[in-house]
Amino acid sequence: MPDSPLSAARPVADLSSALAVLRENGGRVSTSRRALLQVLFDATSPLSVEHLAAQAVPSLDVPSTYRTLERLEEVGLVRHVHLGHGPGLYELTHQTEREYAWCESCGKAASIEPDRLDAARSLIEQSIGYRPRFGHFPLVGLCADCLSAGRHGHHH
Repeated sequence: MPDSPLSAARPVADLSSALAVLRENGGRVSTSRRALLQVLFDATSPLSVEHLAAQAVPSLDVPSTYRTLERLEEVGLVRHVHLGHGPGLYELTHQTEREYAWCESCGKAASIEPDRLDAARSLIEQSIGYRPRFGHFPLVGLCADCLSAGRHGHHH
């Protein structure tokens, strides 16, 4: 997507490539940066700061984790997303932007290829003049399971 907000994203395939990006951008390869990147490479979904801090080896304190993630985000290796009512979650940047849908009833989040949302995106743009993106904040609604179960309430 040419209008992607991830113009500074630096997707990498492995930890050594990520560390090279850090060095290229004047960053030190500290123990905490290496540890957080390793946890993110092992992750299958976006993670909270608390989870990242606890999973890092050696474990990190939350303020240091926030500072480290901020630096990793500045150089384009990491991005944060907001899924639901909780705090921001962090993940590695990807070759293609990931977008998300979040069920307001059960709290389930789904990663969606952006092109699967292009028809809906075009309809919204034609209707109200905005071209939405669902990478930083998700598309919010009800998942198929909650719809079929007749659930309509907000999950808190």
